[in-house]
Formats: sequence, C-alpha cells, structure tokens
Amino acid sequence: LGYVSNAGTVISMKDVSVVSNTANEINGSLSAGGIAGYIKGTVTADGCYVKNYTVSSTGSNNGCGGLFGKTEAKMILKNSKVSDCVLKQGTATQSIGALAGLLQSNYINGYNIVIKNTKITDTSGNALTNTTVAGDIVGKVNSGCEVNLVGVSLPKTADGEYIGKYFGTNSGSDYLIFCDYT
Repeated sequence: LGYVSNAGTVISMKDVSVVSNTANEINGSLSAGGIAGYIKGTVTADGCYVKNYTVSSTGSNNGCGGLFGKTEAKMILKNSKVSDCVLKQGTATQSIGALAGLLQSNYINGYNIVIKNTKITDTSGNALTNTTVAGDIVGKVNSGCEVNLVGVSLPKTADGEYIGKYFGTNSGSDYLIFCDYT
C-alpha cells in the first residue's frame, strides 16, 4: 500500500503478510514501508509480518521502515514482525527504522513485536552506525510523539549489523520492555 488514511474511523489491519521466498524489493519515491509507505488516522495493526524484502526510498525528510515508512497515526501495533529484511536509506536526511522510519505525529503503542535479522544500510549497502535519523526500532520520533512497546524482541544478527540504538532521534517520549522470544 502506498498511502493509508481515514477520516474519523478506525482502520484495522489483521494478519497482513508481505513475505517473499526470494529477495524482492519495495521502492518508494517519498516514503516506503513493507506494509504501507505513509499512514495516518487511527490504526490497529495486528499480526503484520514482513519477511525477506529490501525496502528503500529516495525521499528526503520522509521515512523508510520495515512495516511503515512515515506515520502520523494513532497506532496500536501488536503481534507483528519484521524479519530478514534490508532497509536502505535513500538520502542522509531520510528517517529509517525497522517498525517505522518517521513518527511524524501521534503515537505507536504495542506489544509482542519481533525485529529479527534486519539490517539498516545506506544505498551502497554499508551499515549505518552513527546517524540521527536511523534507529533499530524507529528512525525519528518527533516532539510530542510517543512510542510505548511491551514485549519487544530485538536479537542481534550474526554479523552485528544492528545500529545499536533504538531511535535515531527521540524528541518525544517512550518506554520499551524487552523480551527474548523470536
């Protein structure tokens, strides 16, 4: 999906899977995500799963994420997973993270979240390690936004490709409670 929005109703996504047996790509010119590039409104996402994709976007000041590129949603995210993916940052100002690249406004509340064997790189495939717009969970959380997650599993990859910080920039607030299931 490219752009998902609603005007006063709740959008529900249940058991949405984007799974490939071979490495495929999802590309966007603004924001890109495995489930949706840009999402706003009130959203409940349960059982969303993205596996074995490269997600990339060329848009500056937008988002690239394993599940959602850019979100302005009041989001409840549960029982969801990003696995065996590569997230490629198109420009140095693009926010990038496994769940969402950019949390522009509102919040992400959720539980039972797995991020497994997912790499965040630049367009050449080099690991991003010291940037203010890339994070293992969310790339950028704007002021006034919240990320509240319980039961987050973020096992390290064998090649150590995780950035090592949960948010690139977090101007909002958060709480994270981790677990070890995969």
